Amino acid sequence: MRSLRQLRPTLFKYATIFAAAWALSAALRTFVGEWFVVPTSVMLPTIWPGDWLWVSKNFSEQDIHKGELVAHRTKMQPDRIALRRIVGLPGDSLKMISGRLWNMQGPLPFEEDPKQEGCGNEFLGELHYPICLGSLPADSPALITLQGDEFAVAADHRTSVDFSPVFEIIQRKDLYGVVTWGFRPKLRESIRIHGK
Repeated sequence: MRSLRQLRPTLFKYATIFAAAWALSAALRTFVGEWFVVPTSVMLPTIWPGDWLWVSKNFSEQDIHKGELVAHRTKMQPDRIALRRIVGLPGDSLKMISGRLWNMQGPLPFEEDPKQEGCGNEFLGELHYPICLGSLPADSPALITLQGDEFAVAADHRTSVDFSPVFEIIQRKDLYGVVTWGFRPKLRESIRIHGK
């Protein structure tokens, strides 16, 4: 049987490997990005519960466009991370009434899906993405003009509420990362993250 003195070099070697792996993992999560498993249905039909999403923390202001999926800290529970779609950039004026986004010209164009009542595509200029409307109270009855460090985010499934509002104004400091890739384990396929 080997003594503790004889095992010390081996134990030190494994402890060093474990510490290096832990430090590399912490550095990746802090500076590069991390995987999230989606717990709620708030982004249906684009993102399903159980989907895996890579959230990149290495992004700049120029990487944030309307239609991007982002992870952000919520005002209601700052220790929680929510997944939402960017629907407004600094300078935009928006409001939400019963799940529909409005700008200065009126409600954003919405093309209903004939197969699913209340669901369809919402259009932000050239971009469109699927949403499901609900009978939510007016989250923002007056137009809100976004300031220099503010973004408007909204859920795609506007009948589903988790720990964060369906429509929210967040600040740049609340952005946790930009979703760049997704995987749906149930179907073993990649997820199209961006609108068409």
